[in-house]
Amino acid sequence: MLRQCLQPARTFAAAFLLLSSIMLSVFAPVHADTRTPVPVTRKVALIVQTPSVVIDGVRAPLHLQPRFHDPSQVNFDPYALVNTLYGMLRQASGGYAEYRTQVTVQAGEFPVAMSGFRYTADLYVRCQMNALHPDCPTKNDLDYAQLFKDYGLCEMIAAGQIDEVFLFGGPGFGYDEFAWKIPGDRMPYLTPTLYGIYESRKKNLPDCGRSYIVMGFNYAVGIENMLHSYGHRVESALTLTVGRGRWNACDPTNTWDRFTCNTLSNGNEDFNAGCGTVHTPPNATRDYPYEYDNARYVLHDCRSWANYPDAPTITVRENDDAWGGNERGYHQWWLSALPKNEGYTIDGNLRNWWAYLVDYDTAVSVLPLAPDLATAEVARLSGTPVVGQTVTWGHRARNLGATDSNAFDVRWTISRDAVLLKASTLRHAPLGARKTDRGFGDASAQFSYTFTQPGRYRLSIVLDPEDRLLETDKSNNRVIRMTIDVP
Repeated sequence: MLRQCLQPARTFAAAFLLLSSIMLSVFAPVHADTRTPVPVTRKVALIVQTPSVVIDGVRAPLHLQPRFHDPSQVNFDPYALVNTLYGMLRQASGGYAEYRTQVTVQAGEFPVAMSGFRYTADLYVRCQMNALHPDCPTKNDLDYAQLFKDYGLCEMIAAGQIDEVFLFGGPGFGYDEFAWKIPGDRMPYLTPTLYGIYESRKKNLPDCGRSYIVMGFNYAVGIENMLHSYGHRVESALTLTVGRGRWNACDPTNTWDRFTCNTLSNGNEDFNAGCGTVHTPPNATRDYPYEYDNARYVLHDCRSWANYPDAPTITVRENDDAWGGNERGYHQWWLSALPKNEGYTIDGNLRNWWAYLVDYDTAVSVLPLAPDLATAEVARLSGTPVVGQTVTWGHRARNLGATDSNAFDVRWTISRDAVLLKASTLRHAPLGARKTDRGFGDASAQFSYTFTQPGRYRLSIVLDPEDRLLETDKSNNRVIRMTIDVP
């Protein structure tokens, strides 16, 4: 039976209100605002491709042919399934995500593949009975551009008539579990993006002037796979935004990594598992097959994300009983753990991650409006690192963001054998958007130390060490540039 899953993947406020909120939050507290965000309504074009086929002498639309259904599934009605999904997403998001079917199309034809191939009813049945038949295609990826042309979807998206497309089809129709298109393929952060997160998901979708997602569902396998597919959509959207374009297992400096951490990927004994990923729950012991029924107990802090961005404070020891020991329960548990509070964090994340999933353009529109500090260079300006000599170093700061920064602190430290020897916190002047210090003349740009004994020293610099400045990315504020050997 086909498993629809690949292995590797009402606007909540007007733009000016968002901008006002973020600028007023420059010195925002780190405690979560637990107000419920204003719900967002997403208008869906529901396209059910269900050509009539003859099986065992009975002609019927494909979604009504029981021969292709997973016997463990009770309901194969795509219209009922999509309404079930709407309800689950509404519940998981705390009422924020309100999906509504705006346009419904029940199509009696097979989809067109990228190769131009299209099944006939007889060939489709033959290939489902025997996939090795020589007339059957070995690859049948959906031609998304043709689909959009056939149903006028881009025009509806551009006009705001619909926001998303939900496709329902049968096994072998060539849908990806989800595909999406961002206008101009603009990424919110200047960091390498994992191929499976966006590049492989944009397919040949047309640019319609707004970001949109196409969910691909299979009416032969049911709600579990629909939740699974939606979960991969979550992973992609939050990697691009909360993860700053990165997803590296359990990196403690990456908020998205901390949420998705599980014991399988966690090599750091200093913190527990988080909530896991779509494929791997917190207590997973292997990537595949999917271990939604693993009875192993582990410590995790998944419940703490309800208080995001406060540090994890709720740690529990649980196994698969927490989500009922099955795939459907796990995906509902995982989606429900996503933060969904009002406001921003000090590093520029929305406290409601669902906004990135269902109102992406509005959610990311404010990100470039915050500064992003980094160190462009650390250099030795004078002196030789030997006993008795004073050495002076300098740094040049840069602002990668599209907004001027306020003045900020710069903290220098020098240590030997993990023992702090000297620290200085200096004040850097405001730094313009997309600007880099031309030289080492800023008041914070020079730090000196006199060596009194030989050894290996480490020089460290941190910009905005008290996290007082709202930025789009805090992960690049800490720099350890020099290890100094003194003979």
